[in-house]
Amino acid sequence: PENTKAGTMVELHHAEIPLHEPYGPKNGSLYFKNLRSAKATDMFTTAPAKGKAAVQPKFTYHGFRYVRVIGYPGSLTQLKANIKKLHFHTDLPLNAGGWKTNSYILNTIQQHLLNSHASNMMTIITDCDQRDERLGWMGDAGLSSDAMVLNYQTLSLHTNELLLMRAEQSNGTVPDVVPYYRYGNRPADPAWGLAFPQVLWTMVHYYGDLELGKTFFDACNDWLTYLTMRAEKAGGLPKIYGYYGDWVPPPPAKKISVHYTSAFATIWIAEKLYDIAQALGENSKAQALKRLLDNFTDQFNKGFVKGTTYMDGGQTALVLPMSLGIVPTSMQSDVAKQLLDDLNNHGVHTTSGIIGVKSLFPALSSIRRWDLGLQLCLQTDYPSWGWEAFNPYEPATGVWELWDAWTKGPGMNSRNHHMFSSVSAWMLTDLVGLSTKPGVNGYKEVSLTAARVLGLQSAGASMVVPKEISWNWQRHGGIQCGKQPEGQSAHSPDLPVVPELEITCGDFGGVIQNVMFASYGQPTGHCGMFKVDDSCNLKNSKSVVEKYCLNKKSCSIPTQSSIWGDPCFGKVKRLYVQVQCSEPLSIRAETLFPVGTTADITFPLWALKDPKVTFTYKTTSTIWDNNTFHPTKEITSGTYNKMYDELKFVGQGVVGNHRPYEFAVTGSATGDNVVLTVPHGEIGTMSCPEGHHFAHIRFASYGNPDTTDELLPTVGSCHAGNSVYSVEQLCLGETQCQVPATAEVFGEHECGVEQLHVVAACTNAGQ
Repeated sequence: PENTKAGTMVELHHAEIPLHEPYGPKNGSLYFKNLRSAKATDMFTTAPAKGKAAVQPKFTYHGFRYVRVIGYPGSLTQLKANIKKLHFHTDLPLNAGGWKTNSYILNTIQQHLLNSHASNMMTIITDCDQRDERLGWMGDAGLSSDAMVLNYQTLSLHTNELLLMRAEQSNGTVPDVVPYYRYGNRPADPAWGLAFPQVLWTMVHYYGDLELGKTFFDACNDWLTYLTMRAEKAGGLPKIYGYYGDWVPPPPAKKISVHYTSAFATIWIAEKLYDIAQALGENSKAQALKRLLDNFTDQFNKGFVKGTTYMDGGQTALVLPMSLGIVPTSMQSDVAKQLLDDLNNHGVHTTSGIIGVKSLFPALSSIRRWDLGLQLCLQTDYPSWGWEAFNPYEPATGVWELWDAWTKGPGMNSRNHHMFSSVSAWMLTDLVGLSTKPGVNGYKEVSLTAARVLGLQSAGASMVVPKEISWNWQRHGGIQCGKQPEGQSAHSPDLPVVPELEITCGDFGGVIQNVMFASYGQPTGHCGMFKVDDSCNLKNSKSVVEKYCLNKKSCSIPTQSSIWGDPCFGKVKRLYVQVQCSEPLSIRAETLFPVGTTADITFPLWALKDPKVTFTYKTTSTIWDNNTFHPTKEITSGTYNKMYDELKFVGQGVVGNHRPYEFAVTGSATGDNVVLTVPHGEIGTMSCPEGHHFAHIRFASYGNPDTTDELLPTVGSCHAGNSVYSVEQLCLGETQCQVPATAEVFGEHECGVEQLHVVAACTNAGQ
């Protein structure tokens, strides 16, 4: 304050969280022990001065959310008015990191991921921003590289990282930490050292920077040469060394062998360098790397395949080879089913550490299970990013180092770590649907996909690479779903404040005519496959939602237990809702991309009948109807994929393209439902009407589903996680299919299998 007496000392003690059990009593004080030896303290002594004087540290920074102030010579009101926090980091503008969806949960998680990225971009990419470490751990830098380059314009930051990595290289090896200081090993764990070629690959792939590729390729290849030598000396790739492996899986999950993750990382490095060699036109180097890749793949599969699975058959064991695309053809279906069953057995939660999590989402995309990827992202119970954000103990604003941070001691327990942030890239490329095509660098060819999942109503993003590319879509009518965590109330004062759950049919979807599912409590599942938890469910959930929503275009539903009542005192609740709109599905989308760029633009139809697509750019024209494509100057190709019920168009950026291309996908109605119930051990047959084929498996459960309403069934206590996938493999694109309700198709499940129940939709698209 003005006229403060000279010599007054003011102390600022910074911390990430308030004190709470098990660290101590919840009494309003702060918790400092996870800072370890870092003091995180600023001490200012005032000098004689007239008027106000502003002070701030110049040679340090602190990672914090809370500050304890001692000795401030004014009132608390004055302190609040005169203290400001600065989010200090390398000055990089956002790229696509500002993407948005209609989901409050997804948007919140993305903001937390951005916060942790920014907090650790400090000229070098650090691991954490608060304790006595703040070092350039390569594991973190490599795992986050895709997400960082998509979220921020990181060309300068990552170029500096490459220079530092090369400067630390010795005899081909790189260390675990760059700059190499205090911690880590040389040579690096292969899964940490992959950061060198991985960061280079991101610069080539996303920015199309071939000069960087030429500059650093040989140094990265020297690192691969060293790893190849170490694998040979060890007796083969499956025996290669490692230190850390799949770091910090969520307890009680156990970490897989470090030899497995190191072998995976070595193949990953070879694969990225092969891509770079191809981009550089280095054909002889690319051919040599391809031979090495084939050899490594053979060694990996011979060393780690156990029967029809990998290692212990857990998530990390399965997703690493799936994400590399090296699972033998004869095993692919079995491995996919094992992954889906494992996820189901864990309530669709991860059991992986930092390496497995990065591969988990691409693995799900490879078998077209974006719905389960979205479910993982929208979880708000342990372990999940949503739990970190919405738990009652210490709701986060960044990403935790440990899934169970709120229970763990101070040794290694940052609340602002980015090593689990790889999911951010997947949410942009696979949920928002904006990505560069595989094998094409610098966004010269892009992939744009709308409405891959029923669990999202809208999404949009824009990025500069180097010119603007934008993609925005909305799904109107049909089925709409929403999820929202319990919000703060007098009953639950420690929860964060959350807005009401918004459900809408969109501007072209009519009104909400039916509440198909509603549960306030602890429901599980994803849109179309929800399940009530009878131990925590408000019985009148559906009637409550009907009062808020029926016959309205949009509705807002509160989630506080003080409004709903409490079906399970002491547990954190959530609200899941699924509604049917009065109008059939339609999709609206718009995109802007520069001249010289080609875009694949894909619209899943969700069994829409008689699909029609109009295109607007300066004028409006019909580019698809009566199963026929009508080209324009801008949209040069259109095809229908019968297996996946998708329309794909190819668009070209044109000179003077300063306005977006607009698309409207409509149809006469959603496809008719076909219901099949097959007792365990028998074979059932499903058929579509003449001139139609199966386009969408709306529900499938091999177990004991509740079929009280056969068109709106729910998952029971016994359910094979691979049910939808297995039925899709047999039926999609077919007019008729046979589905055996047997363990040979769905696997062995010791939970009391009674029957298979399927609800499928037929369409006449493409006929």
